[in-house]
Amino acid sequence: MSKPRPQKHKPDPLMNLSSSYFHYGFIVLAVATLGKVFSSPGQSPCIGVIIEEVRLDVNITRSTLTGYYFAATTTSALFLPLGGKLIDRFGPRTMVTVFASGLGFACFFISWVQTPGGFHLFFALFMLRFFGQGNMMNVSICEINYWWIEKRGAVMGIAGAIVSSMMLGIIPIIMIALITNTGWRSTYQVLGMATLFFMVPMGLLFYRGKPEQYGVLPDAKYVAMGTTISDGGEDGGEGVGAVGVGAVGVGAVGLELVEKNGEAEKEDTYPLAAPIHCDPVDETNWTAKQVFHSPAFWVFVLSDLIIAGTATAFFFHLRGAFNESGVSDTMLQSIYPTLAVVSVAGRLFSGWLIDKIGQRHVMWMGLLMQSGGLALVSIMKTDALAYIVALLIGASGSFCSNVRATVYAEMYGRKHLGSVQSIASSLTVFGSAIGPFPFGVARDTTGSYTGVFAMASLFPLTAAVVVFFFGYRSEKPNTRSGFSMVEEDDEEEEIYVDGAAVDGDCNGGGEADDLIDEI
Repeated sequence: MSKPRPQKHKPDPLMNLSSSYFHYGFIVLAVATLGKVFSSPGQSPCIGVIIEEVRLDVNITRSTLTGYYFAATTTSALFLPLGGKLIDRFGPRTMVTVFASGLGFACFFISWVQTPGGFHLFFALFMLRFFGQGNMMNVSICEINYWWIEKRGAVMGIAGAIVSSMMLGIIPIIMIALITNTGWRSTYQVLGMATLFFMVPMGLLFYRGKPEQYGVLPDAKYVAMGTTISDGGEDGGEGVGAVGVGAVGVGAVGLELVEKNGEAEKEDTYPLAAPIHCDPVDETNWTAKQVFHSPAFWVFVLSDLIIAGTATAFFFHLRGAFNESGVSDTMLQSIYPTLAVVSVAGRLFSGWLIDKIGQRHVMWMGLLMQSGGLALVSIMKTDALAYIVALLIGASGSFCSNVRATVYAEMYGRKHLGSVQSIASSLTVFGSAIGPFPFGVARDTTGSYTGVFAMASLFPLTAAVVVFFFGYRSEKPNTRSGFSMVEEDDEEEEIYVDGAAVDGDCNGGGEADDLIDEI
């Protein structure tokens, strides 16, 4: 075996400290979920809280404001792939700091808009959508995907449930209270200060790259405590040295290096975050070019575009469509809490379901529920049926959102996830931008929402059939790769500690499963 190249990443002091108490993946889950929550100032539920106040304050028509919003969202979608490339190039820790800083400034920038708005308002909305809805969400999704593989669906479901409860319930309520007391401008300045002085430091302190770069494993796994890895030397000898006795638990992990003859002539104990390369999970990493030539990628992307477009149209025209069907405003007020509760429950359940049956089946189920919900809007005449619509649409959004957050890492690996996820997200954002427009045109033309909702239900129905039959990933044309890969030439990166090469199985030729303890 050739002499290994130096390890690129040094042990991380914060990870060394945290490893004495619990796996760093749990910190990642908590902080990345917080990052998703802090994308709220750029998300539709929060912008929707202030949009009428903005319109009245800058004295523009609804059509003009809608045009600005459409243009800003579409422009943001065009630039999202750049954000993904930056995540792959510089890592989530650097980029979450940049994106959160940009979002914080965007909150102040929109608060400074003056009559009649014009380019200032467009650019402020663009910044909110680009840094908030797009990149803060993408970098946080990537961060969770980096650290969780086997349990990816479940942890993404937990994160999604928290985000849904905050974004659809708690944050808008807080914003309404602030607007009532201080006005919309001060409200967004408060959001900007919270982002700059809380989320930026949190991202800088706690976001990290892939766990293998720091010598730990995804899915809250550890190298076995007390494991002694023999110094295979330059030729890579086999065998495992003496194994020390260690307590079982979540304590600090030490890896003792001894001479190949088993004598304790050289002993160096490394903490959990020592740069050890382990490869217990069979992960396939596709290049971005290969992903974009994969039919399954486009099956999921276009299906998600349909979900985004029809769901945004549903919420945009919710009140008009429900009032047209005879649903009272009093009853309509209870629809939003129903949607929030269903969304949280659906996130948790679909996350668990993804780990059991896979993203393909969860996706076509979500699409079928979306189709049913849209179809029922066109015939909705009772309050009871309105609750069924809320149940179907809320569950559909949860199912498809969890698939969106996990499917690309699951099918194509984590190496180029930033680029892949951002391309998919840009088309999702584009779908959300164009979705409401044809519904509004149809309502103005025909005087009713009945026909357009009935017709719209055919799109997710068709997508469900396509996902069911064609949502398979073809085999990669070249060899499978492990976790730690060289970015420039796709050669496998060998890791060594104190001059000793450590192979992908963590034990110089044995089975990785013998050295992995799962919490």
